[in-house]
Parts: sequence; C-alpha cells; structure tokens
Amino acid sequence: ATIFAQQCATCHGASLEGVAGPALKGTAFHQMAAAQALNAASLLQVISESMPQDNPGTLSATQYADLVAFILQQNGYPAGTTELSATTPGLKDLTLSQ
Repeated sequence: ATIFAQQCATCHGASLEGVAGPALKGTAFHQMAAAQALNAASLLQVISESMPQDNPGTLSATQYADLVAFILQQNGYPAGTTELSATTPGLKDLTLSQ
C-alpha cells in the first residue's frame, strides 16, 4: 500500500479507481484485464516494464511484486502462503478477468 501511494496513486487514484491511468480495481480493471488477456504473471511483467510511467523499470523486483500483490488483494484475491514474485508457481494461471 505504501509503494502504491508513493508511486502509483497520482495516476491510478488513492482507491485504485483510475485517474489519468486506468482503474486497477473493480469492474473496469477486470474488463481491461479481459481485453488484454492479462493474468497475474503478465500484469507483473507489464507493470515492471512500463511503470511508473515517468520512470519505468526503476523499482526493485520486490517492489513490483508487492504492487501486484496489493492490486490482487484490493480486488479480493486471497493471499498466498508465500511472498509473490515473478517465479511464484501458478502465477500464469491466475486470470484477472471475471
């Protein structure tokens, strides 16, 4: 939540509702995910390579994984038993469209 507030909220909204950037929560997020065929692994890849928009790729791998975990948590996905990372088993199987 702290990283999101510092790095993402300006564009995506404090409540992930979307401002200049797309919503990262709720129906709008799930529709965007479906249109882009996103899963948790591809979301992590997109965010890691393109965010923050004014300075992409500048956060650590752990920070990017924490951001994706936060987005998933805010969308009601249950927490796993291990810390999320790019190598988390099953990440590609977690679809984000509803």
